[in-house]
Amino acid sequence: MPRMLVLLLLASCASTPRGPAVTASSPAADVVQKQLDAYNAQDVEAFAATYAQDVVITRGPEKKVWLQGREALRETYAKMFAKYPACRARIAERRLEGDAVVLDHEIITGRGPERPEPWDVGFVRYQVEQWVGAARLRELTASALGRRRA
Repeated sequence: MPRMLVLLLLASCASTPRGPAVTASSPAADVVQKQLDAYNAQDVEAFAATYAQDVVITRGPEKKVWLQGREALRETYAKMFAKYPACRARIAERRLEGDAVVLDHEIITGRGPERPEPWDVGFVRYQVEQWVGAARLRELTASALGRRRA
């Protein structure tokens, strides 16, 4: 099974990811896509299953811990899915950095009135831990919070 730890780092909107735009499949992109599909289906069990048991999600340039552990992730996202049943994410652009990092430019809808509609999260960086026959999300980083997209 894939193993993923997510580190959410909110960086400035001026940051530009490196690496080619992704059109082909890779183990890292595959697990990130499974996570996105589960998020959009609001399937909290499938969503949480893409993350490592010891996942750590941080925010901001100071990398402040927001969530730690798969159970905390499951509980938090179950509440969010219940509160925002129309919440969905789409990828404006996906890039790879090596074999284990996926950068997604994410646009979120259905989170109003707390967030702009649509909510341009910016680039989210997923660090994917891989081993023979499996991968899970290990780290996530986002930038450019709160921008409106036309």
